[in-house]
Amino acid sequence: MATLRAQGTTNEEPLIVTAHADGASNASGQVTNPGQVAITGVAVFAPGSTTLVGDLAPGETKAFKLERIDAGRLGQEQLGQKVWTDPSLGPNNPFGIPVAVVNVGGALPPPPLPGVATAPAVAAIGGSRDADFGLWGTLSAKRGQALYPPGMVRAVGWRFGQTSDIGAGTTVQATELVTAVVPVGIGMGKLQRASVRSMNITSPFADPTGTSNGMAVSMFRIPAAATDRQIEAVLSVGVGSKIEVWSAGQWVTLDEASSRHYLIPSPVSSTGVVLIRSAIPFNGGPPMAFMTSLEEVG
Repeated sequence: MATLRAQGTTNEEPLIVTAHADGASNASGQVTNPGQVAITGVAVFAPGSTTLVGDLAPGETKAFKLERIDAGRLGQEQLGQKVWTDPSLGPNNPFGIPVAVVNVGGALPPPPLPGVATAPAVAAIGGSRDADFGLWGTLSAKRGQALYPPGMVRAVGWRFGQTSDIGAGTTVQATELVTAVVPVGIGMGKLQRASVRSMNITSPFADPTGTSNGMAVSMFRIPAAATDRQIEAVLSVGVGSKIEVWSAGQWVTLDEASSRHYLIPSPVSSTGVVLIRSAIPFNGGPPMAFMTSLEEVG
């Protein structure tokens, strides 16, 4: 079986999400269902972090908080399995064979009390019951690392039982995955890592021209509300001591303000886009944008 083309049952905005940085690695915000159909099992994602918001009735809004956002864990976790789980399959075992829970003493847990259900109270989402993880897998494969881009949050939910016309007078009851993504703003606070969008644009291991000089080049986008503030680049452990920014048509070496902290010249940060290149030692791992972060000084 192959899906040749798919079209949703409505063209309306599926989800509205807002987010702002709440500390260097946290983000808070709200998700709203603006449509006329309930959205089930809504979850919010950021690199290395996710949280289950729950069901959203038409017009309903719920708050969320993401903690320990870490772009360094980008693509290393199946975050979907952390939120869309089936409790009847046992803890930390979302879609596999049910497992017995063993306590510290090694004894099996007591059998369930008579009349107490062991299955989820709401079966509309969870495990392999109704959530079409083929849809989630397709989204993950097509988006790749852009599924959880740094400086962004993504809200995802499910709609069930919607009638979809597939042509030739045939309709089906569709399972739909709806999603929306938004940049993380800085709110009333200072610029934090969680609100800086970044991407690796040149790798020293994949530059056939040699123009990168053996250095990784990353592009950072600063929220407009912070372009007039004093910004610094913070290097992760394992990144070389030399760091440069693109300024006035050339690479300019920055001076270290303190341990692994480098001040970004105001004319550079005022544009909202900062290009940084830094050396990656041989044992420093693959060069990625997360090895350098931008934060507001102080």
